[in-house]
Amino acid sequence: MTYIKSIYRWFIRKFNTKVLPSFVKSPKVISREQTVKRIHGSGLSISRFGDGEFRIIYGKSISFQEYDSRLKSRLIEVIKSKNQRHMVCIPDVFSSLDKFNENAKFFWSEYVSYHRYKIYSLLTRRFIYGDSLVTRPYMDRIDKDKSYLHFKNLMSIWRDKDLLIVEGRYSRLGVGNDLFAESKSIKRILCPEQNCFSYYDNILASVLDESRERLVLIALGPTATVLAYDLCLKGVQALDIGHLDVEYEWMKMRAIVKAPIPNKYVNETVATNKIKYPEDSRYREQIVFEVEGNE
Repeated sequence: MTYIKSIYRWFIRKFNTKVLPSFVKSPKVISREQTVKRIHGSGLSISRFGDGEFRIIYGKSISFQEYDSRLKSRLIEVIKSKNQRHMVCIPDVFSSLDKFNENAKFFWSEYVSYHRYKIYSLLTRRFIYGDSLVTRPYMDRIDKDKSYLHFKNLMSIWRDKDLLIVEGRYSRLGVGNDLFAESKSIKRILCPEQNCFSYYDNILASVLDESRERLVLIALGPTATVLAYDLCLKGVQALDIGHLDVEYEWMKMRAIVKAPIPNKYVNETVATNKIKYPEDSRYREQIVFEVEGNE
């Protein structure tokens, strides 16, 4: 059985790396700079797909979200959507990996070599996608000097804007740094840090109650991918920003490996039982609603 599995994996790898690229062009993914320009210039909402979202579509769980058939169906709906006010983003990793460091090159090379066909089967030919790694501008990049400018460009999107941040209970986006310092005001909705799609209807309802005249920023893993799309359909601009705050913290630390961040949940590095509640009174005042999960 192990031998047969090895042969199968060898065949899949060869097909995805040698055969398929010869017959099917790589998807059109605009640069991270162009992605930011489209968000800023056209007021687009974005939903991002990465290895976690694709894993859910393939019927698998990830570390903080169990597989959910409804979530799978919704993710497929989003990735195939063509709403002019909404941009679907996928990783810009299918034609060149030159901009990435060795660790990221290895990860994405291996990932694409086994999953290229499955991903291509979800995409629309001649469709233009944004770069989902727009919110991962530091750790995996060779040229880290460009990261600061990229963050500044992103921060210009919410300059002088009223924000509604929808995040996991321990994410604490912007707490302890100046990522949102130029925003006009901030409200927060806290959601369960594990399996939050189980509470999706409550999350959506609470966001709609608080989103009037606000730009919505979401960090909820695959749930954010769906939520940003649904909010766009309701006329609310929403950005799935994922690990942006974590990347910003790492840049400020000049980290060269994925390091823990004090009092914040980083799913790659730290357990929630080590996280203390922040003493920042402004943060507490910003919380307008908390979606309760199972303890």
